[in-house]
Amino acid sequence: NPIVLVVNPSVPVKTVKQLIEYGKKNPGKISYGSSGNGSPHHLSGELLKQMTGVPFVHVPYRGGSPAANDVLGGQIPMVFSSMVTVLQHIKSGSLRAIAVTQKTRYPGLPDVPTFAETIEGFDPELAQAVLHIVLSHHGSLQNGSPVVPATREATLVHAIDNLGGKLGSFDRIERELADGESWSR
Repeated sequence: NPIVLVVNPSVPVKTVKQLIEYGKKNPGKISYGSSGNGSPHHLSGELLKQMTGVPFVHVPYRGGSPAANDVLGGQIPMVFSSMVTVLQHIKSGSLRAIAVTQKTRYPGLPDVPTFAETIEGFDPELAQAVLHIVLSHHGSLQNGSPVVPATREATLVHAIDNLGGKLGSFDRIERELADGESWSR
């Protein structure tokens, strides 16, 4: 199920480039929802933050539907969501799709670009690989969803920051996670 970044139509952006500019003009004031700490949606947001330098604020929810509902209601401006959760709202115009995290455009929304079309090196599988490394050392899966203790959210963010988009960094991150010393922030 593809992940898509959607915004409330009141948010004055229509493209990834505009979102980055808007975020830089409003540092620390633009929040994004996700289906929870350590979810692929959260990690997509952290990857966006790391690759653009925009300090978007993560707001974790207990599931994608509550997060999408808060974007619909204007409580938060945007959410990284599963396509199935928000597709009907995109098609009705009650949410605006900015980009999908997959490598190719979503066939059902061919006019919505991928993040990689604007942000060179944005790789949705990168965040997933980090999640699996972190889970192998500090987390677990519950009903197929990642469960990462709240104290380990910083570990995920730190791991993404240290990757810097370089796949060759996985071995170093895995070694550091294994020794535990480097990840105690």
